[in-house]
This record gives sequence, C-alpha cells and structure tokens, in this order.
Amino acid sequence: MPLLTLALAPQPQVAKLIDSCIAQSRRARSIAVDIATNVRTPTNRSSTSYFLNYVGNGPLLIRIQEPARGKLDRTDRSYWITAGKMVAYDSRANETLSRPLPAASTVLQRATAALGELDAPVQISLSPKVLDAFLSGMRSLPGWAVSARGSKVTISRQSTLAGKRAYTELAFDSQHHLAGFESRAGGTTVDWKFSYHTPRMSTSRVPKDARIVKVFTERERPPKYASHEAERIARSTQNAYGALRSARIDTDGAEGAKHLYWSGARIGESDPSWSWLYDGRTLTIVDKRGAKIMKGPLKSHEILATVAEAGFRVDPLLRDVLLRVAPYSELFPTNATVRIVGAGAVDGKPCDILQVSAPTVRTTAFVRRDNHLFASVGTDSVDRSGHVIASSSIRFHYAKPDGFPKSWGAGRGYAVRRLPKPSAKAGG
Repeated sequence: MPLLTLALAPQPQVAKLIDSCIAQSRRARSIAVDIATNVRTPTNRSSTSYFLNYVGNGPLLIRIQEPARGKLDRTDRSYWITAGKMVAYDSRANETLSRPLPAASTVLQRATAALGELDAPVQISLSPKVLDAFLSGMRSLPGWAVSARGSKVTISRQSTLAGKRAYTELAFDSQHHLAGFESRAGGTTVDWKFSYHTPRMSTSRVPKDARIVKVFTERERPPKYASHEAERIARSTQNAYGALRSARIDTDGAEGAKHLYWSGARIGESDPSWSWLYDGRTLTIVDKRGAKIMKGPLKSHEILATVAEAGFRVDPLLRDVLLRVAPYSELFPTNATVRIVGAGAVDGKPCDILQVSAPTVRTTAFVRRDNHLFASVGTDSVDRSGHVIASSSIRFHYAKPDGFPKSWGAGRGYAVRRLPKPSAKAGG
C-alpha cells in the first residue's frame, strides 16, 4: 500500500481528526479494546497488556497481563466490575477474590474504585473527558505532518524540549479511534497500541477450585530448566502433591522419623520432640520434651501462627497444604537451574533424578515415575567455591491415611495448657 506523507499538514485537518476521535468516544456505549504499553528509559524497560470490554451498563472486564520482572513471575489477572462489586481471578496462581464497591456514576469511576489509579491509556479508553484532555492540548500545536497507509492515518511532529529533540506521534484507525501514541524525549520512549474488537457482554469465569484470597499472591518466577523433560518432571511433581487430598507420609531424616497426615479438615504431624493435630475445630499441640499439651478451638487459618507462637514450626509440605499454594515450591527457587542427572530406584520404585542447583544450595531429588512424588531428597549447602559445607537427606514413604495414630498424643502426666495467642510477629 503506498504511503502518502504531507510534510506540513494544515492545522484545520489535524484539529478535525482529533475532534472526530473525541466525538466517537463520546458516542460509544460499549467498547472492546486490546492495549499494549511499552515504556523504555536509559535504565529500565516495562510493558503491560490490557483488555477492556463492556456493553452498556453491563459488567466491565479489565484483564491485565504483565511479564516477569526481577524475581516475580508473569501475571494474568482478570477483573469483573459491576456497579457494586468486583470479582477478580489470577489464572497463573488460580486465586480469586471479591469485594463490594461504592456507588459510581461512570465506567472510569467504577474501575478506579476497584483498582485505584489506572494507567493513562486505560483511562483515555474508558473516559471521553480524559481522552479530550489528553488530545486537546495537541490540537493547536504547530508543525504536524500527516501520513496515511490504507485506512490508518498518523500525525507526527518534532520539537525541542529542554534543549533536546522530542518526537510525538498519534495514529487513528478508519473509525478515527485512537490506534497508537508514541513519545520520545530525553532518552525515554512511551509507546501505546490500541486494537478494537466487537464488544460482547462479559460475565465472571472463575474455576470452582480457585483458592479464595484477600490479596493476590506475588509469585516468584520459575527456575531455569536445562531441558523440557526436566521442566515436565518438576511440574509433574508439584502438580502431584497439589492434587493430593489425603495422605500419610512418613519421612526419615537426620532429625529422626517424622509423620505427616491430612485428610479433609483433619491434619497434623509428629516427630520425636513434638506433634500437632487439628480435627477441623480443635488444635492440639503436644510438647513431648516439655511434657505439656496445649489445646483449644481454632480456625484453620490460625494454625501456622499459633504453632509458631508455641515455639515450633509446621512442616513445609503441610504449611503449603494449609496455605493452598504450590507444594515444595521452595525447592525450585528462581535463581536455580533444574536438570536431569540420571535414573535410579528407591525401595524398588523406578525414579528420575533431578538436580536443582542454586548459588548456595544443591538439591538432588529422586522422583518416582509411578506417582511423581519424591522418594528421597538430598540437600547440600555449598560455599561460593562450590564446596559442600553441610548435607542432609530425607526419604519418603507413603500410605493411606487411617486416622491420627494414637502415639501422636500426649503421654501420662502431661500438664494441660491453653493455646498461646499469636503475636503480631508470629508466623509459620
């Protein structure tokens, strides 16, 4: 398609184009638009993708996708916003939250009440007034050049800002929607792209198994996988533990035998020094060395803090079960590399051997091929030169849960105490 460029556009032509864009925004009662934003500075680069959709007074859908940044994993979150409520879903973490909203008279006010201050390209897509304020200041600027490719029209101008060259560009589609904005000045580039679609009525779509939270979890990005097979095995292991709804797991390690149990609302663990049991309503903590028992009614979300206040720590796997997060995620940190280093067998069960190498920790995990659960895990703490400072290993044995073993309870003569109240600093 030929490109036509007018070195200097007549000012009325630019004003007419901008006025037409604002007018169609005022007429719109529905919208469906993808927005891609990119900001580049001499020291940083960021990008975010949005999808906005609403029809008349129906729910407003705002989907926000952000790439991984630093140690944090990429996010994909959708927000359904009505006149009095917001429902949100994080598809990467499988989490959902909801909350009531105050009354609002405009779509932008509803969105702001739900999400706080919104990025400029989202605001101008939802509010004709904000779009008018954004474009009106450019209407009277001199020196615009116009170019056309097919049905798309672009106006651009160069100027001097603080002694440095600056460049501004606006693009409009065949309906005179704002299709793009670019600004370059002082080493910073701001780039927005808009793509419009047919609006459709939107309703919230949250999976039934989504974890209900008050605040979305900031998830760390995954480690580096040396091969697709290494990634498959690592993810299969986390998925297998996450799919367990009941289990009895016995482990043997340097600190002695430990027993983990959960089935429905009943959950607990025991080792030579202590045990804790929760039956869905009552938490019992047994200090075997101190010969005392602490017991009382409790909500499940208070278990971690209460156990910590009593001077103990819940096993990492049961902690993840209580928090409903990906089990054993701490074994696969962001700064690690995961690779397959061989195959073997533990207790006659064929296993794949994964090695997870991080700067100060090296973990070797035997992963059972039949159920993708750990058969054994060995951990080496290493110094900067890679020399081993300390080592530990754990073997896992699995059985069907058949109730809390009687041996987990208190012995004779144990003093009975109330459960400690968690302090503000207590945690799991």
